[in-house]
Amino acid sequence: MEAEGIYVGYKYYETRYYDSIVNPDSGADSSAGATQSDAWNYDEEVLYDFGHGLSYLDYTQSMKLTGMAAAAVEIVSGILRIAATVLLTLCLVTLITARVEGLGFIYFSNADVLQEVQTPANMSSAAGTIANMICLGAATVFSMIAAFFNLRKKETQN
Repeated sequence: MEAEGIYVGYKYYETRYYDSIVNPDSGADSSAGATQSDAWNYDEEVLYDFGHGLSYLDYTQSMKLTGMAAAAVEIVSGILRIAATVLLTLCLVTLITARVEGLGFIYFSNADVLQEVQTPANMSSAAGTIANMICLGAATVFSMIAAFFNLRKKETQN
């Protein structure tokens, strides 16, 4: 038997393995074509199965818009970066203005009022409000930083 014959291409190993199991007299397990030992062994020969995801190329794929489409995408993405930051800031300001008086009442009232106001439900609600303010504040800062660095990146590319 030749080392190749019908065993050609990427199906070589699977075809030869199948022949060695189904028809042991075919000689598919002979040393012809073996690279790892004296006899051909599928487990020793095949390091990565077909379709394993290995590639010999480093490549990336990107689509580049041109003309009016590129200009429209650039304008819309710029507007969205600014709008996201503005909306997050407005949400934070709205939440703070709506809750400041209530939080002040819960935390800073006189001792008689505090006993009635600081119930577990009110304290849980206040803690949730404060957590929301912190999250919105962080999101606002992060969106401002992201928009700034994106604009800086565009400036350095031009």
